[in-house]
Amino acid sequence: MNNSRYPAFPLHCSLIALMLLISANSAQSGTIDPELSRQLVAAPAVREFAVLVKLKNSASKNVMPKSSENETKQSRTARIVHSLRSEAEFSQRNLRSILAQKENSGRARNNTPFWIFNGFAVTATADTIQELASIPDVAEVVPDRIFALASTAAATSAAPDNWNLITIEAPALWNRGFTGHGAVVSNLDTGVDISHTALGGKWRGGSNSWFDPYNNSSVPYDQSGHGTATMGIMVAGNTSDNLVGVAPDAQWIAAKIFDDSKPPLATLSKIHQAFQWLLDPDQNPATGDSPDVVNNSWDLDNPGLYDGEFAADIQSLKSAGINVVSVSGNVLSPQQTGTSTSPGNNPGAFPVGATDSNGLVTYFSARGPSAYDGSFYPALTAPGAGIRSTDLYNTYVSFSGTSFAAPHVAGAIALLKSAVPALSALDAETALKNAVVTASGPDNTYGYGKLNVAKAYAYLASPGDVNGDGKIDLIDVIMVLRTIVGQYPSNGLIDKNANLYPLGQDGKPMGHSGSVNIQDAVLILQRAIGLITW
Repeated sequence: MNNSRYPAFPLHCSLIALMLLISANSAQSGTIDPELSRQLVAAPAVREFAVLVKLKNSASKNVMPKSSENETKQSRTARIVHSLRSEAEFSQRNLRSILAQKENSGRARNNTPFWIFNGFAVTATADTIQELASIPDVAEVVPDRIFALASTAAATSAAPDNWNLITIEAPALWNRGFTGHGAVVSNLDTGVDISHTALGGKWRGGSNSWFDPYNNSSVPYDQSGHGTATMGIMVAGNTSDNLVGVAPDAQWIAAKIFDDSKPPLATLSKIHQAFQWLLDPDQNPATGDSPDVVNNSWDLDNPGLYDGEFAADIQSLKSAGINVVSVSGNVLSPQQTGTSTSPGNNPGAFPVGATDSNGLVTYFSARGPSAYDGSFYPALTAPGAGIRSTDLYNTYVSFSGTSFAAPHVAGAIALLKSAVPALSALDAETALKNAVVTASGPDNTYGYGKLNVAKAYAYLASPGDVNGDGKIDLIDVIMVLRTIVGQYPSNGLIDKNANLYPLGQDGKPMGHSGSVNIQDAVLILQRAIGLITW
């Protein structure tokens, strides 16, 4: 019944006021995390809680559609950072004033504004948090959770020390002169031991290459070894007598998201700070000092569940052309399906599972489907058992876990960027997913398949090379012919690199919209025997 049609009597007005009050209180409790809400109710009004206050307006929802194909990574990053900062500056004005008043009265402290997700981290009293949640601009208030870095699996492997690099065919790109030069990788981890001789010289250096929100240290360090190991898999060593990293000539930067506790601990707010730093390390978006890829060898320990805490952060980084590689997650129950973890199952993340030296998925590698949308999970698998990498005190140790599988993909992206400098984040992931080993289509164990960076390069730069071995020869012709007659299953690499006919006026393949056919096979044959070039 529409009460506005009736005369307003005092009793009626009182009922309306009561209903509005109940509605307002319901809306308030709906904006506070349920467990936090229960704690607030039971706590004295002056008890403090560390929380994240998130506003309703978010510029990150609008930055992706505005990107243009001709926009450089630097200009796109500058535009995105400007958009995020402008939105935050405008929408946070009211809340900034309120928080300043609360700080002056001793009811709030450690107030940190964010633009990457448009909100604040703050430690405040119970009554202050309830008041903040009732502000119309506030979308939700959640606890600034603390979680520990997961322990790694036991490292066992009878394979050679560098079996992982051979398996993903990194040396094939090294032999072509692509070793990561010009690419910048990063990790969010426990830090990096800069004193390690296989890593120290590859730090980019300067005030924009290390972020420590705990101690504000100016030089990278690591008391755990976890971050040193994951960085080592990306860039450590060389291509001759110390084969450790996938892209040994890439540079690195890093953010310390875990403290020096045992086990290392992290908070949501410190991770948000690190993601925000990655977008603009020197706080000047015009300089273009953001990395090409970030490796996240950690998760929120939520197997089978979706947590979108960092969804806005990841979306912003991907919009800026930064690949966000994450672990698929480690699980205790062998071969348990439906165990995807966050942020790996967040939109825009690239989750990586682990395989052993026999090419089999490991027992601890989390499996799909994704808890976010039911899609295949992980995206890829990579070596993650018995991986030799850098450790503290200038040593080397073998590691196992999806933490050590993911950096292979991050390093592979660095190799591809050194080979194809204009490579976009999306094209890098497309190449990796379409140029895998022994793929019969995506599934919830291996994802799209097993990482092979040589095949990914062929997908990007070698039309006619349908098996990704770096050559165009009669083997490619036979594979295409067998695909045409249905004796060999097609895959992403064949679909792209065999789709050649006709040749343009410049003698280069133009491709066509149809399936691979005999005209494509003829062109590959002519190229294989030297009758034509492109």
